[in-house]
Amino acid sequence: MHLAPPETSAPTKQDLLTRTSNYLPPFSQSCLTRFTIHAMNIPDLSSLGLDDPPPGQALQIVAIPEDIAHTTDRYMLKLRAYAKSIPYSIEPNAKMQEMFEFILCRITQCIEAKDYDPGLIQWDSMISYWMMLKYPIPKEKRIRLAILYYQICITPGMPGHVIESCAANLLNFTRSLKKISIYDMRLPWKPLYDILSKDLFLKRRQFEISLTSWYMGYIAENIRRFFHPAAIEEMLSTFVPLMNGTSLSSMLASQYYMLSFLPASHPQSYLPMLFRVWESMNSYMYDERMIQFLARLAEMHVDPTISDPALVSSIPDDARSEDEGRPAWVKETPQTKWRWSGISQDVGIFSEREWDFIMCKCLASMEIPLADAGSLGTGSSADNQATFELSRLPKPEWRIRWHEEERADCKTPTHRRLNATMRRELVKSLRTVALLAMFSQDNTTVSNIQSCLKSMSVMEPDLILHPILERAAPALEALVETQRTTAVIKALGAVAPALVCRDVYYAGAKHLLPVLELLLPGIDLNDPYKTFCTTSFLVEVSQYIKFGELTEAEASVASDLPQGMTLHNMPKLDITPLPDGVDFSTDVQLSREEEDAILKNTLGNYADWIAAFLRRVIVLFENLPEEATGTAGGQTEVQLVDSVSGAFSQICVHLSEPLYDMVLNMVFDYASGNVRSNAVRAIHQLVECVANVSPAKTLAKFLGFCSRNICAELEHGASSLRSTSPFSTPLPSDATLHWNLAILRGAMYNDGRATLKYKNELLSLFKLLHKKTFSKRGYSSSGKLVSSTLLTLTHTYPLENKFVNPDEWDSEEFRNNHHRYWGRLYKPEDVKLSWHVPTSEEIDFTLRIFKEIIEPALDLLYGLLEPGVIHDAVWRNDFCRHLSLVRNAFAGIPTFVKEVISPEELRQANETSDVLHEISEMIANIEPLNSGFALDDPSDPRHQYITALKTRFGQFLHKASVSLRDQGEENTVDAVHMLIRSIRTYMMEYGDSRDSYYVQVDRYNSELNITRQYAGQKDALIDDVTEWCLWNYATIRESSQTLLQALCGSFDGLRRRSLPVLYKALAPGTEDDRMKGALWTLNATVFAKYAAGDPILATELIEKLFASQHNEKPSIQECVSNVADTAMGAFVEPCFVVYDVENPALTLACEGLKNCLQIRPDESIVERVRAQRIARVKLWNDASAKTTQSIVRIAKSPDTHWKYSIIAREHVQYLLECTHDSNFTVRYYAQRAILKISRFIKLRTLSHGSVELALERNSNPLKREIHVDNPSHEFTDTFLAQFRAPLDLQKARKVPMLQNQISMATGWLAWPETFSAFLAPDATTFSFLPWEENCTDAVDALREVALKPEFWKSLSIHYSSENHSDVCLQDNISCVKSIFQILLDEPFEVLRPIVEKLLEEQEKNKQRGAAEFVAGLIAGSKHWPTDKQLNLWEWFSPYIPKILSQRNNDIVPIWTSFLEYVFTNRDPRRVQPLVDHIMHDFNTADFNSESTSDTVKSLSYFRAFYEQLGWKFTPWVEDSLRRYWRDLTCEHDDVLAYISEFMTTSNKMMWRPNPSICRAEVFVRECKFSTIDEDVMGIRGLFHEGRTLELAKKFKTWRNERLPGVRAFQSTYDRVGVLVCRWLFQSIHDTSAISTFDYILPLMPELFRFTEINDNDDLAHRAKVLLNRMCGVVHPRPLINPILDAMFSAIQTSPSWRVRLKILPLVQVYYFRQGPIISDIKVVEMLEVICRCLDDEIVEVREMAATTLSGILRVSPRRSVLALKERFVRLLKNSSLPDRKSPVYNNALRQRHAGILGICALVDSYPYTVEKWMPDLLTTVLAEHTYDPDTVQPGENAGSADLTTTIFHRSKYSISKGRSLAAVVLHMMDPRISCAANSSGFQ
Repeated sequence: MHLAPPETSAPTKQDLLTRTSNYLPPFSQSCLTRFTIHAMNIPDLSSLGLDDPPPGQALQIVAIPEDIAHTTDRYMLKLRAYAKSIPYSIEPNAKMQEMFEFILCRITQCIEAKDYDPGLIQWDSMISYWMMLKYPIPKEKRIRLAILYYQICITPGMPGHVIESCAANLLNFTRSLKKISIYDMRLPWKPLYDILSKDLFLKRRQFEISLTSWYMGYIAENIRRFFHPAAIEEMLSTFVPLMNGTSLSSMLASQYYMLSFLPASHPQSYLPMLFRVWESMNSYMYDERMIQFLARLAEMHVDPTISDPALVSSIPDDARSEDEGRPAWVKETPQTKWRWSGISQDVGIFSEREWDFIMCKCLASMEIPLADAGSLGTGSSADNQATFELSRLPKPEWRIRWHEEERADCKTPTHRRLNATMRRELVKSLRTVALLAMFSQDNTTVSNIQSCLKSMSVMEPDLILHPILERAAPALEALVETQRTTAVIKALGAVAPALVCRDVYYAGAKHLLPVLELLLPGIDLNDPYKTFCTTSFLVEVSQYIKFGELTEAEASVASDLPQGMTLHNMPKLDITPLPDGVDFSTDVQLSREEEDAILKNTLGNYADWIAAFLRRVIVLFENLPEEATGTAGGQTEVQLVDSVSGAFSQICVHLSEPLYDMVLNMVFDYASGNVRSNAVRAIHQLVECVANVSPAKTLAKFLGFCSRNICAELEHGASSLRSTSPFSTPLPSDATLHWNLAILRGAMYNDGRATLKYKNELLSLFKLLHKKTFSKRGYSSSGKLVSSTLLTLTHTYPLENKFVNPDEWDSEEFRNNHHRYWGRLYKPEDVKLSWHVPTSEEIDFTLRIFKEIIEPALDLLYGLLEPGVIHDAVWRNDFCRHLSLVRNAFAGIPTFVKEVISPEELRQANETSDVLHEISEMIANIEPLNSGFALDDPSDPRHQYITALKTRFGQFLHKASVSLRDQGEENTVDAVHMLIRSIRTYMMEYGDSRDSYYVQVDRYNSELNITRQYAGQKDALIDDVTEWCLWNYATIRESSQTLLQALCGSFDGLRRRSLPVLYKALAPGTEDDRMKGALWTLNATVFAKYAAGDPILATELIEKLFASQHNEKPSIQECVSNVADTAMGAFVEPCFVVYDVENPALTLACEGLKNCLQIRPDESIVERVRAQRIARVKLWNDASAKTTQSIVRIAKSPDTHWKYSIIAREHVQYLLECTHDSNFTVRYYAQRAILKISRFIKLRTLSHGSVELALERNSNPLKREIHVDNPSHEFTDTFLAQFRAPLDLQKARKVPMLQNQISMATGWLAWPETFSAFLAPDATTFSFLPWEENCTDAVDALREVALKPEFWKSLSIHYSSENHSDVCLQDNISCVKSIFQILLDEPFEVLRPIVEKLLEEQEKNKQRGAAEFVAGLIAGSKHWPTDKQLNLWEWFSPYIPKILSQRNNDIVPIWTSFLEYVFTNRDPRRVQPLVDHIMHDFNTADFNSESTSDTVKSLSYFRAFYEQLGWKFTPWVEDSLRRYWRDLTCEHDDVLAYISEFMTTSNKMMWRPNPSICRAEVFVRECKFSTIDEDVMGIRGLFHEGRTLELAKKFKTWRNERLPGVRAFQSTYDRVGVLVCRWLFQSIHDTSAISTFDYILPLMPELFRFTEINDNDDLAHRAKVLLNRMCGVVHPRPLINPILDAMFSAIQTSPSWRVRLKILPLVQVYYFRQGPIISDIKVVEMLEVICRCLDDEIVEVREMAATTLSGILRVSPRRSVLALKERFVRLLKNSSLPDRKSPVYNNALRQRHAGILGICALVDSYPYTVEKWMPDLLTTVLAEHTYDPDTVQPGENAGSADLTTTIFHRSKYSISKGRSLAAVVLHMMDPRISCAANSSGFQ
């Protein structure tokens, strides 16, 4: 694999090392090739000499192909850069292009033959893998591929998984803005929209939720730039009429269409319209998408040329779909005199007004709660009105622009680019919040803050680094609390680039050493989380720097240092105050030479720190808990050791030579002088760290020592006690052996060439270890040592990962000035990598190990299987230890020998592939690519030797597996465990599988596309593993099942081979354990999805699962249930309509791709594929029918358990019988199946052609299109008025008058050219008959059952039985509806007496059953002949008054839900008798009757009526409101609640936009050109204006009549007050909340009075909450000043001080949320009003005014602070106190208090900083009034106490280095406050 360089910024060398190494050897082959490992003739091993010269040169010099080496193409240059970085030669571009063409040829053949699955899926994956190799795709092919893939995605009926796969690659083809643009390719938008709009909202009987909407939305969002800008008008003509403000779902859907489809290149025509609509909406979901869209728009249009209207005509308009037009809208007069300057306005592309509005919406979207006001969010409540389907659309995603304007090709005008001042101000504005939030205990917040700090530290490091360092010192030195310590460490990690990268911040490096010293205690075994944070920081910084001095003095570093102590000459973090005049946020400016001098002085101390750090690490290792099963302690300890070792390894890599020698000596001294059984694993990793840097030095140091100790230990009996259990505890006497083995294994970590010097010694040692180690730990460690050695010898890996190139590291310049290179970045082409590639000597040494050690061990293993050998404990031990050695040896050579597959083997593999019923040409196979194997020539004797030996190893594994199964359970469990692990090694250890490639490239996990094919020997091993999955021991089964699942991801055909064995184990008579094993294996996703996902395989799976009920053991049945659940998720309902769909555009796109290919496809293959696909579809259909028959046969059996019966869903007659099954679950699934079948019958009958069938779009014969010739408001009024007039059937049969789903249709904002309406059915003829021919059997079966009275009687029993539901169940209603829709009124006479009997019953459940039957009848009769409908209503109409007049409160919710179902999406004229009765009942109801039950019942039914009708209820609104208004003073709270709800709903229903003509064109144009004060959207609240003014007048009278005391709540004033608060509160939380402020404004004086009422807490609380929530909604601009004036007036004129006390904090809340749209003049007035309140007569008001002033100033521009400071200082100086007896004494005292409170408010408005003017203000002004009279002290002390708390906070964690204020403030405080201050730690 070859890596393309990143697009944005230069990577570090470590990045490139990691990336490139992950693209190494065999994955490039294993991903593109299917492998077969075949048995070969084993050569004569005795004839193979280890010293024989290899055939030719072992390794050639890596050569770059000519067409890559000599190129000037930009993308080929990228490929060349990475070709130079890998240690083997890659294929020429010409060859790879041929391969690419071959793949494309296969794709075109798949399209021509309609072989979408599996053919297209197979070859599409090959494109994905080919693209990962980073070869460039020719532009023409990229264009043709993108068009083809788009057409595939929008082909009706295309399976979801095919769309998913193609959509992903479509995005890959079109992602680059430079490689492909709209000038290269255009795409039609309408087909995509048609699919999305059809699938988004589900029908009532459509309960399956697909991902189609998500896929279509995802595609639209990502390829919208290829929609022609000329299509904008038609898009708007399509989307704008869909808006209906009375339905949030319609607004959100139309918004999504606009924001996903409208071309973003030319938004000038529609952007004003989007803002106008947005201003009218109160919805967080709406806000979120708009903010995201505007962010992308603003980013795109920094280049002004993008939006040039002249470009529209220059783009070819050649991609229109059949129904796509170009409306002739009136065009703007284009600019002709001047060059296009873009769409920039006051702030970017936005006007100042728009920008202020965006800021208000951003504030609202943050949902910031306030301390006193709580949450101000109302949009989230409004979002509850949206239907669930909208959640299926893709969520908004956010992008950021970074360094874009620094590029040479940036098109942003210079004067509009972000400059240094903007960047600095941005960082300053975010800094304080980030520094506070970094201590949060919320993980998400902390994660976001880390990213924020990192970005800001790169943008303006001097503003961020110093505050972090100042917080680091106290947090790390004092260890105040653990949470703050770890927060600081993570913050340091975030700003690490500013510490170590000289290009980021040159002055930051000098702070690194003090920080490192402070972090030494962070290596703490008792605090793992702190240790993780510390090591993460160490890794972050150590990868950028070199540790070492610049002179020869570093050669004499001392290593004997006190551990964990402060080191001598260690510089400290300087947190002393800076001189006056120096900005606290910047460091003292020093020259680069001065900075270098300071840094040089610290470099000599790094040796001390390194030594101290290593000692700290050793102490941690020494204190680890005792190891268990090879690991120290639990999982946390293992992670701890890994993290510490990782940090130490990164440090070792960047040590200078003298420092490395020091570290190596320290490690050796510790390792040679200690033996700790608890740190065996840790010492291995510690030695590995030093070996990684210099393997030669490490081996020289450790090999002899370890070898001697190992030999001595073995000679004295170490590891002589036989054991095989993985849970056995190592003996203490073996600790020294294990310790030395771990050390030696660590020393073998890097560069196999270093081991060649010791090969004889190593061979002797390996032989001795094999001979002498008998314990589990001993022989396992020995095997791992051999494996590590072989990996080191044979693997291809980077030899170093320093932060600079090797030649640069070794240069004299770098040694003398490496501090200047810290944080060095490279361009990809400048990186120089050094690789380890196996040499001939290393290969020979490897072969010698295998011949002298592994081959004899394998012979011993074969001997253990000879007949007559006793299988006792000794045998088991020998088996395990010999096999462990052989297994580890083969695990150590995954990249040594390249496996090959012959054409014959490939053919056989294709025949047994998991891909069923596909010709071999369509099973994706690609020629193997170069991938860096050491031995890749099959004719090489060395290759043949290893291949033969591995083949022999595989044969042994099979033989051993058979032997162990025959042996039974005695002495076999441990042996089987070892056998399973060995099979895993044999089957899986091939290629670079141990690296992180799979983690980085998730797509390599797909099942069929990366699999290796197998033959012969591996068949047997797969059979063996399958058998072990069924064995008696659970632990063996689990490990075998895990292995089998892993093998499924690598070997094609495995599942197909294993399924018969697993099914056989489910047969009756099978042992329980074996059956469990089979079931749990089938439960694995790879098996369940495979077996259930193919209709042919699904039949057998279902039959086997059904048959499993023979075993009634609960654990078995639980397994069966789990398998069924897993399989049902993958079960694919047969639908092959896509194969009948003809898409001419797809055919054309396929031809276009074929024409740009050089190769000529074989046409015969297309015919064969087509024939195979037809045969495959027939097999699928036959299998589906067989499955249905099988299910029904089994499920109808009386012996079948109900759990198994619920799966039977496909046979109509049986399903109908199941609808009255005694088990609820069976009924539930049966009814769902009836709904689906009936919907499909209707769809198949009414759809015209396969396209409509695929889109599930039926052509109703009663549906007509009406042309809108006069789209005026009068036309809209006439349209709405028709819903109130009873239907004239004679006329309705000729003129289409009936409507469905009008809320989602048209006319509210704009009318389309045409809209749909329906004729009334014929009097006697049913328009839908006859039903589709193939459905007649289902209809007959339905009729046979539905005409039986027993069926309905039984069903009525279940419907009317107790089920804990208070409402009708929609599934029950829909089931009845489906029956009567298909059979018309045929079953009615059978059902009628049953329903009549239920209606007579008064019991709740009987009524619910009757309601469900009647609702189903009414819904099913919608399209009956009108005579039949009239007969139905003639029967039911007499029951209506009786039903809806029942007084049982339990019944009301039932019939309310009945009405809701009947009226939903229904023209009210279809149910006229119900409408007439409900309206009559409402108009005649007595709202003031003694009992409210009758009234509430009527109002409940009335509410169901108007809520479900929505906009269609408009003709009744005025009359209904007048009826409600008559009883506004009703005494019943329940009735008043209904009145408030209706006032809210009626206001939304009567909301009308105000375009002059109801056309999209006119609306868009008027939004753009109308003045800002014109209310185009009609958002002002005018409907209730008169009633509101009437209320405002009447409240004065009612207030005077208010009852006193406990009876106050019964007063008209209180009751209507509660009603008004309810109404306004509900309106504020509605989508049309913005219109509410016209009603709030005249009522504000009364609302303020409500808040001070002390004898009606409910009214006071409602008023307070309403006023607070009011502040959270963006106001209409014209009402901002009047609302503020109302507040100011109440503050200044209210006689009640309590009103002033409650309004003052409201002003602060209002300013916080509406600040961006409040004018500067009004802000000045606001401050003036608050300042006057500082002089209020009431102390509480004065103090609240000070708090309010402080809060407002915190979120205000700072320009007013100094003026206020001068005002308060002047006020204080002029407030001389006369004698206490003076009549003006109180006024003077109040004036002085006002000045002090104002000054305290100013100081408190800066809670986290100390401004320059603060110290003088405190010392020279406030201090003078410390001992003022006691009357002032309460206010002063209250303000000063808050001030003290603020200063405490800033003293500890301040951003600044201001003067110490402690003495001043404590002098001002009384003794109580002083004590509190001291107890708080303020010193």
